[in-house]
Amino acid sequence: MMDYLEELKQLEEQGIEVSREKPPLKKKQVTETPEEKEYREWYESLPDAVKKKLNL
Repeated sequence: MMDYLEELKQLEEQGIEVSREKPPLKKKQVTETPEEKEYREWYESLPDAVKKKLNL
């Protein structure tokens, strides 16, 4: 398996500009309303096939 730095080097050799900085991690929203929590739990319980069918 190719190491991350080797992959960056190969991309640079191909003339593809790459950033060596890691993107900042998005902080998860700390406050979640009961409705949001209920929706998230419902969504996470759905099978992937259903999500795809519903375009979620």
